[in-house]
Amino acid sequence: MLSDSLHGTINRKELLKKAGAGAAAAAASGTLLSQAGAAHAAAAPPPTPVVSNLGKGTKTITIWDGLGGADGAIFAKMLALFVRKNPDVKIHHETLDWGVYYQKVPTSILAGSPPDFIVNDAYGLPQFAARNMLQPLDALIFGQNLLPKNDFSAGELAVGSWQNKVYGIPLWNPIIGFWMNTDLVRKAGLNPDKPPMTGPDFTEWAIRLTTDSHGRHPDQAGFDSRNIQNYGVSMGWYFHSEISNLWQSGGAITNAAHTKCLLDQPESVASLQYWTDLATKYHTHVPISNIYVPATGPLYASNRLAMVVEGSWWLNNFKTVFKSLNYPVTRLYPLPQWGSKQKAVWWTAHVMSIPAGISDQNTQVVARLIAFLSDQASWGSLESGHIPARTSHKKLPAINSNWWTGVLSREQRDFGRLEWYSPNYNQQQTYYMAAWGAALTGTSSPKAALQQATQLINRTLG
Repeated sequence: MLSDSLHGTINRKELLKKAGAGAAAAAASGTLLSQAGAAHAAAAPPPTPVVSNLGKGTKTITIWDGLGGADGAIFAKMLALFVRKNPDVKIHHETLDWGVYYQKVPTSILAGSPPDFIVNDAYGLPQFAARNMLQPLDALIFGQNLLPKNDFSAGELAVGSWQNKVYGIPLWNPIIGFWMNTDLVRKAGLNPDKPPMTGPDFTEWAIRLTTDSHGRHPDQAGFDSRNIQNYGVSMGWYFHSEISNLWQSGGAITNAAHTKCLLDQPESVASLQYWTDLATKYHTHVPISNIYVPATGPLYASNRLAMVVEGSWWLNNFKTVFKSLNYPVTRLYPLPQWGSKQKAVWWTAHVMSIPAGISDQNTQVVARLIAFLSDQASWGSLESGHIPARTSHKKLPAINSNWWTGVLSREQRDFGRLEWYSPNYNQQQTYYMAAWGAALTGTSSPKAALQQATQLINRTLG
């Protein structure tokens, strides 16, 4: 079974791979979560870090992050702009695989040789802050008037805080949205100006947009689920969609006090059953073969996938592999309300932090850098696809009129919701992701898988 002894400060996706490998070795126990983990175990060697040196100043700053996608390219542009405007600074920048990052950062801090500046996913901050590995930033950043604290909402400050102290300044907000190939929608006789915004309507559209090699739909006699030509829907990584649907259905990972897991409750089971039906009953979802759905991009690029629920980081695809499907062929919509209780959409932040143990001089230089990057985040968001973190930036006409950030910014404002991040977050997410995967791949019923995940997560709560 999945052991409750999984510890360490590693990336959530990498931990899921490691958990899967461990589960494969224990698959003889027959537990559903072990079977799911074994099915998802396909860890690949981490990529080589991307290293660059910027500027020629006498003050050298070392930066580590895991921004290996399109947002990383934009972040690198922002760093290059900083050294041009600050010729006294030289930057040594390493972009690491997130799995390597979450091992290397704490090791370096404990060894007394940390980088000067790091960028975390928000979920990673508590595991560092709880171990006194980060410098508090309230006095350093806000107390020196480098940035206006009142330009960050309570939610934005929360993602960079631990036990009421600010340890990270949010740069921008990744969030999920709902993309649609309007050409495929029209060919199916549907109207992209009236997208499906409820669970039943979304299911109906997914069925209408799914056809086998003979043109039959899943609700028609003779439909061949082994030979599907066009798929109705896909989640690129099912975590974002399922946790949003969990909240929409009135469920939660834990109770408000974070002392009890609630995943075995009827609301949670119902939310997972919804996506399980799309995947295994109606066969409208692109096959899920691991913790991701790797065929999502290729199928969308080849006009064989109509609706996608993915993240703001997807923008770069429309600049590269999806050029012919860029706006207005593809349109972006707010997330549908699949659950019956309320609207909700997952969002998070990339947060900028300063490790403990660096020199006072470098601390001051990095404080300047954090302020600079925050000031530049509006144009950085337009190019990366994420939403800027600062309130004044969210209100900019350029953000709100954009076909991408405008929709996502309003979505976040109106019904965005944050996860609860704890020092044991990676371990907890391993368990519920394995449960969700077991149901979505037909290995287990949602109820049975969630009951096992609940037992395991309860052991991590104190």
